[in-house]
Amino acid sequence: MVLVFLAVIYSHITGAGISNLNLKRMVPRLVTIAILVNLSYYICAIAIDLSNILGYALKEMFESVGVATSSGTEESYWSTGFDNTWVQLGQTVMVGAAAAVGIGMVAFIGVVAIAVISVLMIFFILTLRQALIVLLVIIAPLAFVAYVLPNTEQWFKRWSKMFTSVLLVFTIVGLIFGASSLAA
Repeated sequence: MVLVFLAVIYSHITGAGISNLNLKRMVPRLVTIAILVNLSYYICAIAIDLSNILGYALKEMFESVGVATSSGTEESYWSTGFDNTWVQLGQTVMVGAAAAVGIGMVAFIGVVAIAVISVLMIFFILTLRQALIVLLVIIAPLAFVAYVLPNTEQWFKRWSKMFTSVLLVFTIVGLIFGASSLAA
């Protein structure tokens, strides 16, 4: 940046090199680049924090709805004092259910295996998200330079699209976990 500013100043003083019209277009861009490069870390940090806050807020919102709907003052089924016939019927149903449990255990193991794989995938995705965020924050100054310089805006668009996508991952995961808690 310093070398570019020195070249612009030298060109303006001597009149050699860059034309006056190009200088008038270049100086505001250079000032913008200098400001954006120095603020790029803070801009990225604010975006990351907003994404994380939104993800946690969505998760908490769904979980609080689930707690509010399940905290009714319902009387327990077993404490209502029903007669002995219902107990015998219940025992018969339980014996039949025990036989079904053996069959259902195979399906349960499959569901548990899928759940474990899903949790591992979420862990992998969130770990990958963290690594990508670090890399994207490191190259953020270059992306902001690409935004201001002519004919390089496509690189900034690629960076911003990837950065936005990576930030949305946690928000979506928070939404899914909150909705899962509500459904459970």
